[in-house]
Amino acid sequence: MLVLHVSDTHVGVQSRRYPFLFKDTLEAFKETVDIAIRERVNVYVHAGDFFDRASPPPEAYLVVYKNLKRLKEAGIKVIAVAGQHDLSRHLGISPLDFFSMIDTIDLVAVDDV
Repeated sequence: MLVLHVSDTHVGVQSRRYPFLFKDTLEAFKETVDIAIRERVNVYVHAGDFFDRASPPPEAYLVVYKNLKRLKEAGIKVIAVAGQHDLSRHLGISPLDFFSMIDTIDLVAVDDV
């Protein structure tokens, strides 16, 4: 069994000081998906800080959705563990919950492993 383990992609980071980081994080995430598909891994594990904040910008949602869908179409299982940047103290829900609900993440651990 082949597993690709990634973490801390911080997709959608927005920084006034480093405006290029937004596109860089989107591209880096896409590259991890490209590697998973190219290497024909069985499981893609993302261990924390998938997004840079619990309310990522819409473009980040779209890029993540399209790429998680690519993993699904390639038959690759996706497991995601939320990091502190993925959790909303106010909303009590993570963007990872959304992707789990639309069946693009197979297993998500938000408040319990």
